[in-house]
Amino acid sequence: NVRTHNVHLGFKPYVCDVCNKAFSQSTNLRQHMRIHTGERPYVCGDCGRSFTHSSNLALHRISHIEGKGKSVRAFQCPYCPLTFKWSSHYQYHLRQHTGERPYVCQECGKSFKNTSCLRRHSQLHSGLRPHACSVCGKAFSQTSNLKQHERTHSGERPFQCSQCHKSFTHSSNLQLHLRTHSSRKDFKCQHCGKEFVMLSYLQRHLRTHSSGGAVACLEHIIVRDGTDWNLGLRMEHYNSQSDWL
Repeated sequence: NVRTHNVHLGFKPYVCDVCNKAFSQSTNLRQHMRIHTGERPYVCGDCGRSFTHSSNLALHRISHIEGKGKSVRAFQCPYCPLTFKWSSHYQYHLRQHTGERPYVCQECGKSFKNTSCLRRHSQLHSGLRPHACSVCGKAFSQTSNLKQHERTHSGERPFQCSQCHKSFTHSSNLQLHLRTHSSRKDFKCQHCGKEFVMLSYLQRHLRTHSSGGAVACLEHIIVRDGTDWNLGLRMEHYNSQSDWL
């Protein structure tokens, strides 16, 4: 069996012509190529959601089966009310609270919360940008970045606030905006105890405690429930507002 032979001997004769990553089996190369092409050939017949691998589709289908009965969400977050069906989703969510980034890039040392983010980041080191904008020619390493860029030409703002109907080009911007409608104030000043809805508001407020344009190094921020949430902030010294925002 040639396939088993390659695996045991470490032979990797199947090479990606985009990033030169090598594989012992042709099937693994075909699956890998979907990272570059964006192809998602496995489509859910119930909701139309598509996947790069058949195994991911099989896992997804369980959510529809459970939806007809009682959905089992056995993993309860100890920091917030959210629950999860899958251990992998639960573990990833916990890192939003703890700040843990266990997956480290061997090229630059930058760390990430999951392997998919690390894989996307690793493409940046290859220098390859196979996805080009048809309007201005700007090229990107990932199809998702190209789609976001194309909105600067089309004016599309697909993410809309359900409360004030303001729309945004990126889902992350919508999530930040939703905080302005919330009564939650997760960001607390360590100097005076004042609480804020958004991190940027806290950063602006901290200037009121500065002396001579310098602010003491802050590596943690105390969130509303008293958790010491490591945001990786290092605000040792700044001489202008542009260093903050």
